[in-house]
Amino acid sequence: MGHAAFAASKRFAYVERPAHSAALDAAVASDGPPVVVTGDSGGGKSALLASWAARWMEAHRDDFLFQHYFGATPESASVVGFLQRLLGELKRRYDLGDEIPSQPDKLRQALPLWLAQTVGRGRIVLVLDALNQIEGDEPDRHLGFLPRRFPPHVRVVAAALPGPALDALRQRSWAEHPLPLPNAAERDRMIGRFLDTYRKTLREDLRRKLVTAAGAANPLFLRTVLEELRQFGSFEQLPARVAHYLEADSPVELFRRVLRRWQADFDAGQDLVRRALRLLWAARQGLAETECLELLGEPGQPLARLEWQPLFLATMAHLAQRAGLYAFGHEFLRRAVELEFLAAAEEQSAAHRVLADHFEAQPGMTPRKVAEWPWQLAESAEWNRLHESLQDLGLFTVLVDQAPYELLRYWLRIEPPYHLEGTYSQIVDRWREAYADAADRGRLLTRLGTFYRTAGRYAASERILRRASLEVEEAFGQDHAETASATVNLAIALQARGDYTGAEPLYRRALEIYEKALGPEHRHTASGLHNLAMLLQAKGDYAGAEPLYRRALEILEKALGPEHRDTASGLH
Repeated sequence: MGHAAFAASKRFAYVERPAHSAALDAAVASDGPPVVVTGDSGGGKSALLASWAARWMEAHRDDFLFQHYFGATPESASVVGFLQRLLGELKRRYDLGDEIPSQPDKLRQALPLWLAQTVGRGRIVLVLDALNQIEGDEPDRHLGFLPRRFPPHVRVVAAALPGPALDALRQRSWAEHPLPLPNAAERDRMIGRFLDTYRKTLREDLRRKLVTAAGAANPLFLRTVLEELRQFGSFEQLPARVAHYLEADSPVELFRRVLRRWQADFDAGQDLVRRALRLLWAARQGLAETECLELLGEPGQPLARLEWQPLFLATMAHLAQRAGLYAFGHEFLRRAVELEFLAAAEEQSAAHRVLADHFEAQPGMTPRKVAEWPWQLAESAEWNRLHESLQDLGLFTVLVDQAPYELLRYWLRIEPPYHLEGTYSQIVDRWREAYADAADRGRLLTRLGTFYRTAGRYAASERILRRASLEVEEAFGQDHAETASATVNLAIALQARGDYTGAEPLYRRALEIYEKALGPEHRHTASGLHNLAMLLQAKGDYAGAEPLYRRALEILEKALGPEHRDTASGLH
């Protein structure tokens, strides 16, 4: 629904550009490479894709068309959020029996396998807008999660600004469709369409000034001027107002003028515009309206909605709504706010600090708190407080389970002087106090040891996973599947640091436990065989590895079926 709402906002008062729509039609109807639309920021790429997708769906109802606008909703810019959404839609559309992987690495591996299961079941059209807005590590921003080649029945239409994503697509030889800025005739139609929507008119000489203005070649610039003019109440002063906006030499300068107008109209002695937009600028995912009211009011007394509503309605045309959170709809407004209200680094840190204080005070460990609290501390350079927050058991548990690489990024920002190993020894002590049950301690220590391995602290990972293995064995017994899993985690840690001699007997012990506890034909047994085979292969013992791989494959074919994706990969 969030993506549909974003697409609808882009189609509002849209003027068709038939040549470019026809180019997308041809690209999807052919068997050529995927196509990426390029062009200036604010030049209408998102609007073109949204309009084209709606028209294509109407004409090709049997196709499965999936639209994803990166940055349109809180999770949409993350690769994990995108993959979870796409796999979920594929699962519903094609009634796939596989479960969506919970681990990010397996999630990234799943897409080609899931798409392969849809061969022969109709055409899939993926519309991927603003690939340049993808968040994450270097591989994600270079689109490592997308298949390098899609099956023939999968057609892809994308848009991107210059950057790592577009560089990656050019290396993959995607077809590139440049979207030029609209010509004068197209701009005139855009003006007419917008004014007709609001039943407004504009004097012919002023309309010609808009059509021929240099800045108005950018559709976002033009639409912003029109938004301002439709709200302007003085007919006599309208020519001066048009000239005032058209003097701006860039979209950013135009929005600085818009900000000053908002201040004149809505501040009412409260400095409301500056305070509100500074907070919106600082928010990682955007802010809910209730959060804005709480932040702008007094402690325990949110700002009255009556005072907030006029500004909120005025800014709506330039905001993106993402699952109840509001954020800047484009970088031009964000940059204008930064230049007008946050020019000094100290002001930027102060804005982040306000949000850090707000989310730290929220009860529980909600998704909003997890997303904003440590991030705001990092952005405000509150290193002591960030260090303390990462020792919070609730926050750590959520991050290590759901976002281990994000947790690692926080730690890399504060080392030195804070040492990962020293800090997490304190966390271990807290767990021992908080969790009396050995099973709980074992699971939590396994999370910690796995995180250490992710962080490249192999020696510490081994120490913690040895302790976790003992705790799990104490809780479940020597011959339990949980004990086998803990043993495997320890073996992986040893293998990661090159200790094949230490890892091999652990893999063999885990395999014996799986066979005894679950049976020789269980898929966990296949996983144990696969793990041992991978180690032998790494040691160069191909003769020893091959029969293990073959046996694991036989088990998976019986347990899951010959067409299951885990059968294909050999992994459970």
